[in-house]
Amino acid sequence: MAIGFAKRLACAILILSLPLVILRLLVPDFILLLFPDDAFYYLQIARNISRGLGATFDGINPTNGYHPLWLSVLSLMAKFFHSPSSLVFATLFLQILLAGAGIAVLTAIFSRAKKNEKFFWLSSILIFFNPLPLSMLINGLESSLYFFLLILAVLVLIRFEERQVNSMFKWFLCGLLLGLVFLARLDGAIFAFWVVVMLLLGKESPGQLVKKNFSLATGFLILALPYLLYNWYEFGHPVPISGRIKSFYLSKNYIYLLAISTFYLLSIAGVFYFHLKSRSKPKIFPKAVFPLLQFCISIIFYYLLTPTFAIALWYYAPLLLLLIPALALVLSQLWQGEKSMSKAEGAGLVLLAVIWILCGFMIYTYPRSQSVIRLQNQVVLWIKQNLPANARLAAWSSGAVAYFSERQTVNLDGLVNSPEYFFQYRRKGKAGEFIRKMNVDYVVVYYLGPRDPNRLGIKLEPVFEARDSYQGIATRFRKSPVSYYIFQTEFCKHPPQKDIH
Repeated sequence: MAIGFAKRLACAILILSLPLVILRLLVPDFILLLFPDDAFYYLQIARNISRGLGATFDGINPTNGYHPLWLSVLSLMAKFFHSPSSLVFATLFLQILLAGAGIAVLTAIFSRAKKNEKFFWLSSILIFFNPLPLSMLINGLESSLYFFLLILAVLVLIRFEERQVNSMFKWFLCGLLLGLVFLARLDGAIFAFWVVVMLLLGKESPGQLVKKNFSLATGFLILALPYLLYNWYEFGHPVPISGRIKSFYLSKNYIYLLAISTFYLLSIAGVFYFHLKSRSKPKIFPKAVFPLLQFCISIIFYYLLTPTFAIALWYYAPLLLLLIPALALVLSQLWQGEKSMSKAEGAGLVLLAVIWILCGFMIYTYPRSQSVIRLQNQVVLWIKQNLPANARLAAWSSGAVAYFSERQTVNLDGLVNSPEYFFQYRRKGKAGEFIRKMNVDYVVVYYLGPRDPNRLGIKLEPVFEARDSYQGIATRFRKSPVSYYIFQTEFCKHPPQKDIH
């Protein structure tokens, strides 16, 4: 069994690594294509923790704008990888290993269902050779860890179903695993909820159902509750600041909300129907598929509530648990169905697959879509060459700039700051006051689209400006100006090391 898993793991790592090698050959800064700015929030906080500064992005304001399990892993790694580039590459390799292990486990589940494994691997190749779905797992964020733990949880539920496990201790351990899923990404609580619903729909006696759910809930809460209480005690709310901010961007379009709510209710009702109809035929619709399907539907609905954030692909990483085996089953039917496929039909499918993969690479390697990275590199280089090491910056979209410039940077998004900033300053249009309070020397402003570079209400002197044009996913491939500005504040205590005028 161990040898079989090792082979599957090696195959999965190869499938994930090859497109990354191709990207590296085409785009030297390929990591900046895969890692969104949020990934560098994680890396910067992890680096500060490893230096003994605590959970803080800027070294001043404490924050809980992260998922704790992934941050813990990165903080441990930061103790061994000290330079910015070494920690980034270590994170990349760890994500490949975690995602590969998840795919290997998913392959084993697929194979145990007596399905042809070669179609699973073909499905994985078709999906992950396109950089777009690949970036759902390999992105510097918690996605690969989340993906791996979710698959383990599904495997455990399948094994429990097969062996009709009633042991309270084993269900307690299952609850601990669900607690880890939650700590890996907090919307894992939705999955835990649907597992409880699955148990309540079981055919056991009421007493047995109570025992299972009590054991499961105890294991889950032992891990989840301390984290929630910590947030409440330290930050006044159980949900991290990043999650609280999302609630402010909830769509106000009631027709839109009604439409997606209707879609959601119909979808979960359909899954309920098939689950109840197939309880006597577990091979057709295993119990473990029920919470996974309901969870994935809930994830789509949850993020569509805030359209501003819904475009981020990494939120939908759990859907890969369904997409990969589903595509494998479709491929097996096409090749092994009652009616054999003609050569023309086979050639057409191959052509579609090639177009699908090439489109993903074109999106990621299109020169205009890389303009943000080029400007970002210019900004970081300028900061390192011109500003003293003790200069304090403030910035929007500040993750990569703070991480690679290695300058103390106050975040102005609010996602990785204290709740006080977002609610008492940014929401009230007082970001300028906060900058003054933090004794900021320079403000870094990034814009995608035409904007007023100075909107803070404090006196700022421009010291750097870089502009380009962008055309990519963020603007739905419409050409848009992109610009970076660096301003020196009127209370700057650390002037540039060189004459910049």
